[in-house]
Amino acid sequence: LLYIWKRDDEARPLLALLSSYCRDSILHDTAQKFLSIPYGDAITREVTENWINSLEPDRFSEATLAATARNLNSSWTQSGHFSGKVQKVRQPSKPSAGVVAYALFLAYMDGIRGMQLFASEYIKILDLSEHEA
Repeated sequence: LLYIWKRDDEARPLLALLSSYCRDSILHDTAQKFLSIPYGDAITREVTENWINSLEPDRFSEATLAATARNLNSSWTQSGHFSGKVQKVRQPSKPSAGVVAYALFLAYMDGIRGMQLFASEYIKILDLSEHEA
């Protein structure tokens, strides 16, 4: 992580997202929902709140739920998966070779080997097909 971080400033948002994905259960559990939004479609805080609440019913107060949804939407926007300040519109991320290498490393650390590395959830987070990766 640090090797790529120090050498590729533009990769940092995606590197941070991948690292967070490994450690943050809510980010991890909602990732497929965010990634399933078609390019050009928008996401709202309320939709994200509903996703979180469906995963963890009544775990969070209304204020915490709203803040968590805002933070998730912001994380995906900062990583380049969405654009816009108020209305978050889905767009493809733009991973560098270093980000792809880090995603492959994370998949390897999860026990994935061979060509399956390129079909891992980490590569899918980068909006890449196996062939593109």
